[in-house]
Amino acid sequence: MIPDILPDRSFVLAATGPQSLLSSSSINDGQLPWVTEISLLAEAGHLQILIVLVSLLWTSYRLLNRQYTKRIRHHHSASAIRWRWEACALTIRATTFVFLVLAAAEGQTNALNAVCAAYALIFALSRLINDMEWRHIALHQTNFVLTATLILVAASAILPCIEAREPATIAFPLKGAVISLALSVFISLITPREWVPPSLKHALPKGAVETDPAPEEVCSWADYFLTYDWLTPLIWTGARRPVTIDDLPKLAWYDDPLLLLSKIKAARAKSKNTLWTVLRLLKKEALIMASCIATAYLLELVAPFALYQLLSYLADPKGSVIRPWVWLLLMFCGPLSRSVCFQQYVFTSTRLIVRVKSSMTQELYHRAIASKDVEDDVFAISSKDKKAKPEGKTGQTSSSTGRLANLMAADVDAVFMSRDIIMIMIGVPTGTCASIIGLYKMLGWPSLVGATVLLLASPLSIFIAQLMAKTTRIVRRAQDSRISLVSEYLSSIRAVKYFAWEDAAINRILEARENEQQHMWRVSLLYVGLGQVTQLIPQAALLLIFSLHVAVMKQPLTAATAFTTVYLVKNIRKNITQAGSLSRNVTAAMIALNRLDKYFESTVPVEQYPEGPLAMNQATFRRNKLATFVLRDISVDFVEAGLNVVSGQSGSGKTTLLLAILGETDRQHGTVTRPKDVAFASQTAWLQNETIQDNILFNSAFEQVRYDRVIDACCLSFDLSQMDKGDKTVVGENGASLSGGQKARVALARALYSKAPLLLLDDIFSALDAKTSALLWERCFCSDMLDGRTTVLVAQQPWVAAQSDLSITLDKGEVVSTEQNLGIVRQPVVASQEVAWGAIWTADDPAGKNLVAQEMKASGKSARLMFFKYMTLAGSSLWLSVWVEAYSKQEAVDITFYLGIYAAFTLAETISYALTVLYLRM
Repeated sequence: MIPDILPDRSFVLAATGPQSLLSSSSINDGQLPWVTEISLLAEAGHLQILIVLVSLLWTSYRLLNRQYTKRIRHHHSASAIRWRWEACALTIRATTFVFLVLAAAEGQTNALNAVCAAYALIFALSRLINDMEWRHIALHQTNFVLTATLILVAASAILPCIEAREPATIAFPLKGAVISLALSVFISLITPREWVPPSLKHALPKGAVETDPAPEEVCSWADYFLTYDWLTPLIWTGARRPVTIDDLPKLAWYDDPLLLLSKIKAARAKSKNTLWTVLRLLKKEALIMASCIATAYLLELVAPFALYQLLSYLADPKGSVIRPWVWLLLMFCGPLSRSVCFQQYVFTSTRLIVRVKSSMTQELYHRAIASKDVEDDVFAISSKDKKAKPEGKTGQTSSSTGRLANLMAADVDAVFMSRDIIMIMIGVPTGTCASIIGLYKMLGWPSLVGATVLLLASPLSIFIAQLMAKTTRIVRRAQDSRISLVSEYLSSIRAVKYFAWEDAAINRILEARENEQQHMWRVSLLYVGLGQVTQLIPQAALLLIFSLHVAVMKQPLTAATAFTTVYLVKNIRKNITQAGSLSRNVTAAMIALNRLDKYFESTVPVEQYPEGPLAMNQATFRRNKLATFVLRDISVDFVEAGLNVVSGQSGSGKTTLLLAILGETDRQHGTVTRPKDVAFASQTAWLQNETIQDNILFNSAFEQVRYDRVIDACCLSFDLSQMDKGDKTVVGENGASLSGGQKARVALARALYSKAPLLLLDDIFSALDAKTSALLWERCFCSDMLDGRTTVLVAQQPWVAAQSDLSITLDKGEVVSTEQNLGIVRQPVVASQEVAWGAIWTADDPAGKNLVAQEMKASGKSARLMFFKYMTLAGSSLWLSVWVEAYSKQEAVDITFYLGIYAAFTLAETISYALTVLYLRM
């Protein structure tokens, strides 16, 4: 007779079809049909033949597609065979073959298992040939065949031991074969890998690849996928002292930023959409993430399934057909395997988003550098609610610098934080469907009612998510405005201080920040509301399921049913909660991807003019298509290898003319020719947060004689001698530790040091006093520093224009006069003869010259409120145990009483969660 408890025990096995794996016939004789069928299939020999055929086809494919390409450091020691490991592995493989031959001779296993072992041993011996490509092919086939053979032998020899009948015994040769096969697989997992250097077919950028392997490239498969032991030295270093960048492991060649940049550019060329570009770039990682997270969510149900079966065994030991140690083993292996899969998902997804951030940030920089400076706010223009009135005095205007900074910070970070979109799309549906199937097999139709209640949360969650998306777009525009204001004020900080505009600037920034915070608070409230929906509705579903089970179906609430139901419903609630909480990141990522698409679509490449001597013919320019100021009908033949001075009143178009030569403006009509290479020194000097020498060299080769001449011509010798580190002094962000004149001279030195045949100098004397200007004129323009180079200089000083080869005067965007002085010999001005070295610079405090900000590091302990949150989550489960125990103590149980208390605990948990989240977000 079949006990009543048995139909419930196959709730997760419903996918096998209408016939349960625990059938009545299996109970009568103590055998499981599916165990017998699997054992017979493993011993039939068909699978062994299939394994060998697959291996041969795989090997043939690898050999036919083998590319004999030259590799970097082909004979590196890391690519050699590890002889100690190899000798150990060969010994165990040979032992495996011997045991399988003995077992086959005694009829304990199929002889084809010994054939598979011999096949693997032959491949292993062929690895001794000194051919790196073949060694890896042979190793993969050896490990594949041995692993598959281990699975088949274990299925035929060990699987029958789980049956409740008298356990089958395993004879010595077969037992030795199983152990040696397991050791072979184990050795292959812990053996350090042989390094495969990158081949030239990867088109690696010059200097992008180290010639030595990174630790992750040579660690064992067990370390790479299970233990991550190659990071252990870094962890111990962090335990002893603060970790610096020098302590980090060497970067693998496939993670080099230049290689990632080349890949994302290639992907962008095939697809203009940013989302498809990212998917095309990292499709392999995305597939690994999807498989790992789906497996992790399925393995998460192994523990409740084993718990249910174990509790059922304790309730009726005689009705069991599987030994209880199987459920104990599953309760251990299930969470362990789930943790391994989930950690591999985290590892792969973290690597993916780091690659995305690295490549996308580089792409933005390269696109910005190679494009014109567009002042139009493309996000505001293309926004659907562009006609809406701004809600504050500030907040709806932004500069190109602020928008680009926000793209690189907020939007790229939003994409960075959206790695769990695969969890929402793959893992959550997989785990939820499996949990619902388990509930149905265990409880019947009440579980479908509860699942329906759970699904009711979806439309409400989607509605709240849409409101969050709309509000997030407003927050992004407010951030653009705030960052633009901050960037503008920081770039003009000296003028703000000189004119005492600090209060006005602070007020405008605070207004923009207040506008941003108002919308951020709305997003936070919507986030809490979404959390409440995902918390309260699953709790109501659980309460409804228990009510229908005990009140309508009149079934007792057993321990196996109660605790397994709670686990599965909470698992569904966790999945819905994860989907709800992570949907905010996904929403922000989609908005960020849309903004990135708009930016890439709006960028206009810098115009490339025909190469030739610098000349303009009837050319008309605008700063951008919407600009009102126009340079009209410019026709100038600049003096080649001479000094061309552009002068005029403020706003006459001098800087616009230089930008037009660079190709940074919108050319309406006319023709322009110029040399290919140009050096530009802007009126507002731009410097990198590097040393003075690095700013001057600007990645050019160092030439001592040329460098010393440039330093002397720009009057930098005295000031470098006053600095503790000389030209190795770090100038800070955009030269923050230098004065305006100092920054102008360093920028000029950078232009002079370059070998560009065309120099564009935008009012370099405006930041200098009269004496310094005179000395700079003498050493730079009155010497042979500019010989053979065409120079276009914007200057207001009359004595500069008087000594030029060509003087151009602009007024209201038009050339009003040009005057040639061919063959003029430039002379120093009188003031330069009286300049003393000490008057050239107003020396700053040497201690402030090496301005490198120390990175802020987080420290401290976890918030105390989080522990109270964990404490409040124990109430309902504790009361559930009291409820279950009541059935064993009394015949009549007051269902209303127990349901009411359980509902009160559930409501308290939900309110506590809401208050905790709201407090933390404040």
